[in-house]
Amino acid sequence: MRSTDRMRLPGAVLVLVLALAGCTPATVVVQPTVASSPAASPTPTPSATPTKPELSELVISADGLGPVPMGTDLYTLDPAVSIFVNEPVDCGAGPMDSWEASYPDRPLGNGVRAFEVETTTGPLEYVLVFHGGPHTAEGIRVGSTFDELTGAYPATQYVGAAGFERERYALYGAPANLFFDVVTTDYDLRPRGEIFAIGITLGDPTSAAGGHPPGPSCL
Repeated sequence: MRSTDRMRLPGAVLVLVLALAGCTPATVVVQPTVASSPAASPTPTPSATPTKPELSELVISADGLGPVPMGTDLYTLDPAVSIFVNEPVDCGAGPMDSWEASYPDRPLGNGVRAFEVETTTGPLEYVLVFHGGPHTAEGIRVGSTFDELTGAYPATQYVGAAGFERERYALYGAPANLFFDVVTTDYDLRPRGEIFAIGITLGDPTSAAGGHPPGPSCL
């Protein structure tokens, strides 16, 4: 081999290597395509249709009667589901607003419904319960005995007479006070020692009406 050929050989090899390198295809990494699923639409939760509670579901407390807090303007309640109904009475001087239970039950066998309200303007400030369905958190209701009352609420205080052959006991609280009219003798409506009526009042239990419903009356 001639010396000139030996001198050319490294360059030729370099050209060959570069040529081979240029012919090698580059490796292309293809990322798999992941199809995105459409976001699921949230299922709307159907709103509960308001219903009027049963008498036995009404809880008597210092806060109010059932779902209605003391001080509530009764005119603002939905009459379709309200536990109160406005039935004006007319004693000869024109109709007067009278609120009472929106239930047909008449536990005393006369014109008195399950409970009566003393208001002619709207705010719930006084309600008197005559039915044995509504009850306190401790289970005290119309028809419970005096011993059951004092056993459930030892803080109950005697506050005086409450109409015909009944005595009143009060349980002071906030925002309202509870009172319980207890029968003191046997007669046709309730036997002695049983609760005749339960009241809730924002006022003084000793001055609350006793014998008859507190709302407008022609009696």
